[in-house]
Amino acid sequence: MSEVNETALKRSKRSDAKQDLLQQYGCGPIQFSGTNDALYERHLLFDDIIAPTTAGAREQFEAAARSARDILSQRWVRTNSTYDREDPKRVYYLSMEFLIGRSLANNVTNLLLDPFVKRAVEQKNLDWLGLIEQEPDAGLGNGGLGRLAACFLDSMATMQLPAMGYGLRYEYGIFKQTIQDGWQHEQPDNWLRRQDPWEVARPNETVEVKLNCSIELHGGSFHPVPGRPSVLIGTPFDRPVVGYDGKTINTLRLWAAAAPDYFDFQEFSRGDFVEALAGTLAAESLTRVLYPDDSTSMGQGLRFLQEYFLVACSLADLVRRFRRSNTDWDTFPEKVAIQLNDTHPTMAVPELMRILLDDAHLGWDQAWDLTQRTLATPTTRCCRKLSRNGRSPGSRCCCHATWRSSSRSIGAFSMPSGPAFRATRVAFNASAWSRKVPSERSAWPTSPSSARTAPTAWLQSTPGCCAR
Repeated sequence: MSEVNETALKRSKRSDAKQDLLQQYGCGPIQFSGTNDALYERHLLFDDIIAPTTAGAREQFEAAARSARDILSQRWVRTNSTYDREDPKRVYYLSMEFLIGRSLANNVTNLLLDPFVKRAVEQKNLDWLGLIEQEPDAGLGNGGLGRLAACFLDSMATMQLPAMGYGLRYEYGIFKQTIQDGWQHEQPDNWLRRQDPWEVARPNETVEVKLNCSIELHGGSFHPVPGRPSVLIGTPFDRPVVGYDGKTINTLRLWAAAAPDYFDFQEFSRGDFVEALAGTLAAESLTRVLYPDDSTSMGQGLRFLQEYFLVACSLADLVRRFRRSNTDWDTFPEKVAIQLNDTHPTMAVPELMRILLDDAHLGWDQAWDLTQRTLATPTTRCCRKLSRNGRSPGSRCCCHATWRSSSRSIGAFSMPSGPAFRATRVAFNASAWSRKVPSERSAWPTSPSSARTAPTAWLQSTPGCCAR
């Protein structure tokens, strides 16, 4: 009798846990699997148009991943709705890399779905390990820098912090390794060859990135044409970042580059089919590969443009979000904290200044004060730069190191040519500043006009945030 009571008690606890999860995720009575109306079976039938009994390993993985996304989707919407309603201060984490690995097993664990998935796998007689092996590693990062960024996002979601990650949607990872006759050979890592079940395209939230140069195709190679303005389109793709226990689901927004027009109809009509697609090929090449070879000037230019594209898209998006519920620019640092992962997104400093000066029409001192209070980059590499210059490695914002980092590559492409950017280019040309010791540096000028008269002095004093 005691065994019967113990079994009944276990069933009651499982039922209570199930009801708690159903209430938390807002899923209603729909089951994960086991019935014709369950999520897993419906995805196989209505998405892949196949009978569940004939599904292969890839179809099984996609159905399981979409079922997990169905469960988290309503909580994802509720998280975003709470942020919009409460308007808290948000962390925006900019990184060229996010080494997130595979998402299915991680999301199942964080959503506390392990017992339900285990039971479904047993009922369906599925090879769970073989199923999760069907998911490729997301080709969004490589090494410690990307793993650090992914861990930060996971931790902020678990701690229920209002946060959002920004990166690039690379179509190809760094490479896929094969061994032939004892030698390593690098093959393309086309991780998006099959549709990613986790990403959600947001075509209604695209942004325009205006450049003061164009790209032309000559002799089979792309060449920049300075002085001819052009526009890139940044299309966002969102991925869920599930905190442990599934209460908070933040967003990783990845940008894909595209051209405003798919192809030049006039060129196509004249029979020059490749030239007709030159603009599209050049734009899409921007986010084609993680870490393009920078041993050539074209590779360096592509890498530089990748960094600016990430910064321009992300800042335009977060400023747009800030302006939906805030009209006073003085509150910007109270609502926005922009974290830069290493030196790659450091052009966020001049880009934010450009937005505040040219778009918001703020004064120079006010714009610089807001920029210092909004941006932060306490990474190891920047701290080493500060330490070499006699500054505290614990400083909140490394704006002066940021200017130096950007000065080395600003000449590769021409960015927007508004008044603020013309002023910042004067600063970027002051490369001699980086070779001076702190005792040789003079005072920070208070306006762009004084920077024009003394360009090497414009970067020479430490911003207030770095002195704290």
